[in-house]
Amino acid sequence: MKNKTPLILSIVLIAMNLRLPITAIPPLLPALEHATGLSNGSAGLLTTIPLLAFAGASPIITKLGNRFGNERVITGFYGLLVIGSLLRSQEGWPMLILGTILIGVGIDSGNVLLPAIIKDRLPMKPALGLSTYLTAMLVVSSLGTGVTGFVVAKTSLHTTLFSLFLITFLSLFGCLLLWHTKATPHLVRKPNRELKASLQSVWRTKLGWLITAFYGLQALIYYSLITWLPAILTHQGYDNITASLLVTVLQVSCLVVSVITPLLATNKRRIQVGLWLILVGLGPTVVSFLLPKPPLAISILVAILMGIGVGLSCSLSILFFALKTKTATETAQISGMAQSFGYLFAAFGPVCFGYLHQFTQSWFTVIALLVLLTIGQWGSGWFIEKQTYIFEK
Repeated sequence: MKNKTPLILSIVLIAMNLRLPITAIPPLLPALEHATGLSNGSAGLLTTIPLLAFAGASPIITKLGNRFGNERVITGFYGLLVIGSLLRSQEGWPMLILGTILIGVGIDSGNVLLPAIIKDRLPMKPALGLSTYLTAMLVVSSLGTGVTGFVVAKTSLHTTLFSLFLITFLSLFGCLLLWHTKATPHLVRKPNRELKASLQSVWRTKLGWLITAFYGLQALIYYSLITWLPAILTHQGYDNITASLLVTVLQVSCLVVSVITPLLATNKRRIQVGLWLILVGLGPTVVSFLLPKPPLAISILVAILMGIGVGLSCSLSILFFALKTKTATETAQISGMAQSFGYLFAAFGPVCFGYLHQFTQSWFTVIALLVLLTIGQWGSGWFIEKQTYIFEK
């Protein structure tokens, strides 16, 4: 770890804005609607637009990283993130929408390329870099979601959005700091091997599609749960305050598990245990929402188990990018492919679940589908664990 402090700091500064600019918006929606005149449906686009930007930009960012270098691309796109955050803090809905689009595109460069940079700079200890990445991303986004509501209540919408702009500006320093770190000299890829890797496509590999399925299913399940779990809990008989508390318990347990998973998943046996915990944490516990209102202690335990399942899903999906590739080029390719489909699922999944509930007038079909998706995710993860590398049969 000698001389790795600048790299770790860079990872922290980049990762801290991978979710915060999006998760900080829901508490601000009432103020945004009042300030801009947007309807409820239009205001909801402020969280959907970045996810669609992730899906559309991921393959492009991968190609740009291969051509111009990951450091150049992530620095340039984080410049767009800073500009977008500044535009979003201005008055008027056109600037709000344009800023949100730029924010989504800028963030996606970190989503796609940061795992590849970690693979390149920490080839012998990728779990350490991934753990740092997940910790910074989840801690800052969780704190931001709670703090922004308080800040906008005590100050103003403009002050709150400008504060978020200042935080995004810090990430740009993290990108620039990357230029002062180097890959391990004796592990630098040979030109002929890198050329060979660049000529291969993860889109034509079985393992690439399995990793994409795993990432897409975990994203779909996570965003659907976060969107509809409060409504399911109130339908079960809890009041709004208790439902919010249970969702918070889920997110905290998800955060804790996400932080430690990369450090624990260092061999096949531990990964297998993690996959079983995903199945147990999300399968039976989701079914429990079909039962009459249980004691609060039981629901807290259910929320913790669900958080464990969700946290493991998120961590393993990102960990597979590094564990199943040999070079940073391959890592960027699979990261771009998986996140392109994953965020497309995440953007439309909650909407489809909402229409499904509206059509059936019941949560039974929604919950049953969530269980089936969990089983599918577990199955894809099991096959992934049995494979070695993407370009090896």
